[in-house]
Amino acid sequence: MKTLLSLLFALALFSCSSTRFADSWSNESLAPGFRSEKMLVLAMTDNLTARQVFEDELSSALQRRSMQAMQAYNALETGITSGPLSETELDRMADDLSGQGFDAVMITSVIGVEQHHQHLTGTGYTYDYYGRFGRYYYRYQDIYYQPQAVREYHVYHVETAVYQLQVADQNHLVWVGSFDITDPINIRRTVDDYVKSLMNQLEKAGIIRGEDSKGLVL
Repeated sequence: MKTLLSLLFALALFSCSSTRFADSWSNESLAPGFRSEKMLVLAMTDNLTARQVFEDELSSALQRRSMQAMQAYNALETGITSGPLSETELDRMADDLSGQGFDAVMITSVIGVEQHHQHLTGTGYTYDYYGRFGRYYYRYQDIYYQPQAVREYHVYHVETAVYQLQVADQNHLVWVGSFDITDPINIRRTVDDYVKSLMNQLEKAGIIRGEDSKGLVL
């Protein structure tokens, strides 16, 4: 399956992009009091341009909260995505990141895509208009005689997970959140919308600190 950013980068859909928070989970052993001194931000996509846009935006959002965050496209080796990696190689990568001072990784990817169809039957009616049977029938009777306009759109199910490095426990997952993105138009607007929603949930979970209207960390 293609990943989040390469898919969004190629699509031109109908309405404004919308990110909706779906669900989240926190590790009761690691999440309370979690603080990162140096976070790696990683977008799982084979589109370098889209990856840079996402990692830059998310890194900046974390830096505005006085966190040291670095884009994976700068921190990881260029050929790291040239082929599949074994678990041993990934463990070695985690050790190398720890050696560079990284204590956490924030990784984002698409976990599913749904195609939807919306039948367009007109607008401007309120439920008061439904007061009479004839009015209701009158509005929808064209279904017998005319083909309905159908709008197709996609909903992308996206996850962002936070992993803590340099911990003895085998379970390094600190927090994971699921989001739904509907009708993305362009990469920058979609990324901005997603990052804002993500920051909001991370703040609520206590994974990151918030900022006030002047950009000062709370």
